[in-house]
Amino acid sequence: MSTNVTHALRFWIGPFLFLLALCLPLSGPKALVIGGAAWMLSWWLTEIIHLGATALLPLLLFGGTGLLDQSTLAMAYAHPLIFLFMGGFFLAKAMEHQGLHSLLAKRILALSGSQPRQALAGSMLATWLLSMWMSNTATAVMMLPLTLSLVKQLKGSDLLERRILLGLAWAANLGGMATLIGTPPNVLFAAFLEDSTGVVMDFWTWSSMAIPVSVILMLAAYVQLQVGLSMASSEALPKPNKQPWTTGQRRMAFVFFLTAMAWMTRSWVASMIALPHYSDTWIAITASLVMFSLPAGKRQGPLLPWSIAKDIEWGILLLFGGGLALASGLKASGLLDVMGGVSSQMEIILWIGVAAAAGVWLTELFSNMALVSAMLPIALALSLAKGIPFEAVAIPLTMGASCAFMLPVATPPNALVFATGKLKILHMVQHGVWMNIFATLVIWAVCALSFV
Repeated sequence: MSTNVTHALRFWIGPFLFLLALCLPLSGPKALVIGGAAWMLSWWLTEIIHLGATALLPLLLFGGTGLLDQSTLAMAYAHPLIFLFMGGFFLAKAMEHQGLHSLLAKRILALSGSQPRQALAGSMLATWLLSMWMSNTATAVMMLPLTLSLVKQLKGSDLLERRILLGLAWAANLGGMATLIGTPPNVLFAAFLEDSTGVVMDFWTWSSMAIPVSVILMLAAYVQLQVGLSMASSEALPKPNKQPWTTGQRRMAFVFFLTAMAWMTRSWVASMIALPHYSDTWIAITASLVMFSLPAGKRQGPLLPWSIAKDIEWGILLLFGGGLALASGLKASGLLDVMGGVSSQMEIILWIGVAAAAGVWLTELFSNMALVSAMLPIALALSLAKGIPFEAVAIPLTMGASCAFMLPVATPPNALVFATGKLKILHMVQHGVWMNIFATLVIWAVCALSFV
């Protein structure tokens, strides 16, 4: 089948499913939402157009038909958690612009030691820590040349090179899981949760569950990848040269530290001094304004010039809005009650396992953002059917979406390390399949202990 025909089929399957849904023996609003959801999910999963562009469909389908008024739709695309993630994007851009991310990575690598296993641990640790605050892709792009430069001087160390590349990709994915702003699916889940149930998932609540899972999986990844590395090379790894901190880097580090601490302590501070409107979003926007205003040094521009800030991933922010608009459509049409009514009676602990497995294994085939966007409405329907907290199935699903260990198409970090030509798919699958199995079990166990 030619490329043009394949492209046309992928494009038109969405509108076809929408029209097909309108023929269902359901009320107009229910059929409209089913069709709109099918259209959006097909385009999200095939990525026939940009994910953010697909997220505009509710404005056309729900707004144009009167299912949702314009104010309700506007609220979906301007949810407070969207501004939280925008602030996270600005924070990451400022770190990149000031070179703080590279400086921190080099310092961690310099402290990691000079033997292969130490180099693996150092590169994974640096990637993991940075990926908590920056996009997984940006972290992997920055860390790739740094780690490759360390192993380039080790003659005959193909094994070490492959293991470090795998460790880099895995650590980038797992670091994103650990914080609320670490990867887009986390924020989408939090926004969907608040919009659908009124439950607020703050920065610390998410991290208190996600960090233990992330740490356990990081340790498991290191244990697996370090096997045999003592024989990988007899030469010591060169340590990167230390660089002095610039004024801009010092100021940026101070802003970053205060922001991270404010996020981590927000719930405690708000309860102690009665600040009900002191939110994670408020912290993110305050930090953004500081970075736009505070000079990087004498006679220098701000820590984050707008010429740099304007290049953040605006499409991801639209994607959040599209997912929330879809959730609003499901609620307004009454479709959630219908969806919930057909769910089976499996026990909650089994549903947690199913959700974890779906997140871990399906994200090998679909982008994690598309997967979570598609699955959250289903998870909400399931929770209503069983009378269980939505978080009990949505959290393992969202965590699992960060656990892509097997295939290069699963995440951008996986694709980046595969594109070096130093890894074969067989290498990734041989190691990744065991990590996928272990990740499913760990997420299942941690979430079961939390909700059962």
